[in-house]
Amino acid sequence: MLLSSKINRITLKIAIVGTGRWGRNHVRVLKRIMEKNTIDELVLVDPNLEILKRVSKQYGIEKYYTDVIEMKNREKPDAAIIAVPTILHYKIARVLLDSMDLLIEKPISSTLNEAKEIVEIAEKENRIVAVGHIERFNPAITALKENLLKIIKQGNITFINGERIGPGPPSSKSKTYLSVAHDLMVHDIDIVVSLLGTLPTRVTAWGVKSENYAFATELNSMFIFPSDIQVFLRASWRSSPTFKKRTLTIHAH
Repeated sequence: MLLSSKINRITLKIAIVGTGRWGRNHVRVLKRIMEKNTIDELVLVDPNLEILKRVSKQYGIEKYYTDVIEMKNREKPDAAIIAVPTILHYKIARVLLDSMDLLIEKPISSTLNEAKEIVEIAEKENRIVAVGHIERFNPAITALKENLLKIIKQGNITFINGERIGPGPPSSKSKTYLSVAHDLMVHDIDIVVSLLGTLPTRVTAWGVKSENYAFATELNSMFIFPSDIQVFLRASWRSSPTFKKRTLTIHAH
């Protein structure tokens, strides 16, 4: 739940901006949470009216808008979930942050400068911005973190290998998804940073892109963390439509 000092109500009104695959996931979960009486109302936003009507009917949500500014001014929600293509995160966050807390689907934005500005605006407006790095809450990762705490404190980790492979978007939508780093590798970067509790001191990356794609479809990277921990990550969209691979190997002495 997103809360800040500016929210005084016991129950919340939450807007979901974007009703694509991930937006619908949020709607489904929030409808379940509503049964606990912590959320009192949901509002949908999407420029596609046909999809809006379909999702609102499916989940019994009465209020929906095709324009995010109109929704903001009329509904004044306590918080919003931004589940639109990454290239639109910054634009929508700027519109909403002066009056509500945000949960933004990963990655927070398409560029570092946009991410920094979102954080600066949130701090200025005393608002919470959370990013949907859901792998942190994967039971396997939480169990791994608990078991690693002692090893990490002792400084016994030497290197980490991670690989994440899965089918990417069709080339016609590749600009919307940006690169395989934004789509897949961001998960493993966040996992490693969360596990180690620190940021890397050096990063090297090299990638290739497939024909008709605007950005990298395969990426290999090396991160150097404090205590000379080396992390090697690979992410690739170059797979069959049904093939997925997720591995994370931690080496210690």
